[in-house]
Amino acid sequence: MARAPYTVPVYQQRATNPLDAYDPSFKLQDVYGTGTLPYLEWVQMVKTGERTITPGNPDDDANMARYNMEAQQTGAMSFGDMMKALAPSIAQYTAGAAYDVFSDPYLEGSFGDKVLRTGASLLPEKLPFTDVDLRDPLPQSLVDDSIARGYRLQTPNKITGGIGRIPAGKEYFPELATADIARATGNIDTFNLLNKPVSEGQYAGMGSIPNPSRGTLVGLGPRSPTTGQTTLTEDTSYVYNPQDVAAARTSVGGTLAADPIQAVPTQARTALSGVTDYFSDAGTYYRGIVGGIAGFGTALITGQDPAAAARAAFGGTAGAIAGGIFGPIGSMIGAALGTQLTRKRVICNELVRQGLMSREHMMLDYKFTKEHLTPQHVRGYHFWAVPVVRKMREGKSVGFWRHVATHRANEIAHIYGKRDKPDYLGKVYRRIFEPACWVVGAICKQKDWQSLYSTKGI
Repeated sequence: MARAPYTVPVYQQRATNPLDAYDPSFKLQDVYGTGTLPYLEWVQMVKTGERTITPGNPDDDANMARYNMEAQQTGAMSFGDMMKALAPSIAQYTAGAAYDVFSDPYLEGSFGDKVLRTGASLLPEKLPFTDVDLRDPLPQSLVDDSIARGYRLQTPNKITGGIGRIPAGKEYFPELATADIARATGNIDTFNLLNKPVSEGQYAGMGSIPNPSRGTLVGLGPRSPTTGQTTLTEDTSYVYNPQDVAAARTSVGGTLAADPIQAVPTQARTALSGVTDYFSDAGTYYRGIVGGIAGFGTALITGQDPAAAARAAFGGTAGAIAGGIFGPIGSMIGAALGTQLTRKRVICNELVRQGLMSREHMMLDYKFTKEHLTPQHVRGYHFWAVPVVRKMREGKSVGFWRHVATHRANEIAHIYGKRDKPDYLGKVYRRIFEPACWVVGAICKQKDWQSLYSTKGI
């Protein structure tokens, strides 16, 4: 079946005369490169018209073939090539999601049920940068959040946000902190038994009243002077006498895999304790290893060299572990970037040299680096950027890095008011790249980036 004709815009390059907008006595060399004129778009792309392309027309088909050939020569990737490059990272992310489901101690059901749950877990819990729910969180994820809440209830600390309200003799059980968590982890019967009110009629004329010997609601804020109502905070949860919990479990069962949090701290907590907990958890590394194996196998299936596939799997595993501190999406992006960094590929300046990124974006990147990043960031960036530029000049993965750099550049342009809409993918890339460069810069020496160029300066 013949394809319908379609219309495309036609552009031409036109030289810019920098003196047209200035006084005749103006000297370009006096201000070029300064705050007055930090950069100049010497050549502009101007739309000059439109033309119709008819698939099947010999002339149009020849022009399209020439365009595709030129695109390949400049490093552009076809969709198929891009998916082939990303396949190991996608496999790594999927394997990580499967690990989360099959290792969750609170999930029951058949193998098929868990496979279906794995498919759902490939989506983030919420639509990025919104409060829109896309799926129910895994029980273990809820328990992890509950543990963090328990530590805030344990110890008052202005830095960590702790309020320190667990009474003496009570303990915080992460799976029993709220009815929702108890229901998600299969402990709702235990929760209901622990918080069951005294039967109606036990005290004449009083009706049902809370049982004071069991669940105690903590995390309450101050009482309002106007309404007299007690404020509920995000840390509002139930704590219990451990003997009551043991008796309830004997009666109705339940799964309590997390350690209870006591009123008296058993370990010092700091602002970095959550990060320390993440990187000290064996499950973090098991998840990364499972994903690395999946990425390695996928790379072999897609025809990659075994040695290159092994390097990519190692880099992807490290990236997934590091990015996982930001959640599942961070893990996926970390795996993708870690894979590419291990293969030593392209950076922004080389994209500009090849004509694949505008100098305006590059100048804004320089400005952003000067105003918002530290020499440590730059040192970490140069550590891996120098070898990746050399590989880029061999024409490897230019399309992938053009994608990453363009989205980040768009977001920087938005920051400086050069673009109306934010680039949300660029936001994510910034959150992964910039902290990673800072960490690398803290432990590495400065690379000789000037060796890449015949003259000084980038």
